[in-house]
Amino acid sequence: MIDPVGRIRRILIQTDKWPGVEVEAVASGLNLNAAGGGTSGPGGADVFTIPATGRIEILCAIIDMVNCTNTAGITIRGFTDINGVNRMIYQQPFTRTTPPVAGSDPDGIMVINGNFGANEPIRFEMYSDNGGDNNVDVPYKAIWRILE
Repeated sequence: MIDPVGRIRRILIQTDKWPGVEVEAVASGLNLNAAGGGTSGPGGADVFTIPATGRIEILCAIIDMVNCTNTAGITIRGFTDINGVNRMIYQQPFTRTTPPVAGSDPDGIMVINGNFGANEPIRFEMYSDNGGDNNVDVPYKAIWRILE
C-alpha cells in the first residue's frame, strides 16, 4: 500500500535542505531619472540582478524607494531572458509619499512575494519621474533557493 502522507513528508524533508541565498544591500548613487538609463534603455537605472546558473526558486524580492523624492512617480521593471531574448516580465508604477497616508504606496515594494521559479537571471530596474532623483541610494533585499 502506498503511503502518500509519508511520501510527501520525505519530499518536504529533502526540499527544506535546498541551500538558500539571502542578499540585503544598497545600490548606491543611482540616477533614477536618466534618459535611456538601465540595461533595457527606457530610463532609470539597474538596481540589482538575481543570478540563476540553474533552476532557482525566488521567495521574495524587495526594492525600497525610501530615499526617493517625495511625490515622485516611481516605476519598477523586471527582466529575464525568454527563449534567448531579454523580455520585461514585471512593470508597476508607484508614488513615493512622505509621510505615508492611508491608501498610499509603501516605501518597500515587494516585487516578488511567493514562489517564483527561474532558470535565467532576473534584473530589476527603477525609474523616477523626478529630476532630483539623480544620486539615490536604493536598498533592496532578495531571498532565493538553489534547486539544482
